[in-house]
Amino acid sequence: KNLVTLLLIIGFSFFCAKYSLKSSSRIKKLLKTEICITGVEIFKHIFKYDVGKEFIKILFIPFCKKYDFKSLSLCNSFFDMYFKTIGFVFEGAHLNSTRVCNDYSLFERWSLNMTKIIARPSMQKTVNWLHKPESFIRILQISDIHLDLCYKEKTYKNCEEKVCCRTNSTPFPGSHELSGIFGEFYCDAPPILVETLFEYIKKNIDF
Repeated sequence: KNLVTLLLIIGFSFFCAKYSLKSSSRIKKLLKTEICITGVEIFKHIFKYDVGKEFIKILFIPFCKKYDFKSLSLCNSFFDMYFKTIGFVFEGAHLNSTRVCNDYSLFERWSLNMTKIIARPSMQKTVNWLHKPESFIRILQISDIHLDLCYKEKTYKNCEEKVCCRTNSTPFPGSHELSGIFGEFYCDAPPILVETLFEYIKKNIDF
């Protein structure tokens, strides 16, 4: 088990070094995909054999930094926040590394002809109620909340890191605007915003 893990780490390090070479953007994208595929296979293996959180973190941090997350603190906080979730997905989801890493084909070029003018379809007017209901049910669907448990009020909202409004956020030169209580356009949602939102929903939405 240890030998296989070691070989996987060596292979992963090779791909990371390969990606560091000066290459065209297209080649870098290909290498980036290969790094992702290799990394996912390694993580699936080490999660399977339960080698320990700290060992996985040692391997994850350079992978995270190579994948455009330049900040070491951001990679650390990302790992600590999502470690259990990622482990659950790797152990339970029937996804191979190619499906995880490839969001679209690098070699396909779509051609869409937009020259043909299509007439606007006729729209029917709202159907009148035959029997108007006495009451309605209010249904609300919420998705993609982007909760940030590390959000801090009065921190820099326009920063050099991937995620801003945090204690360690470094402001861009000339930009020193600070974050508010209920969130900012540049940042993910603070816990107080989500809590207040659900309190309102609880009182005003049926389902």
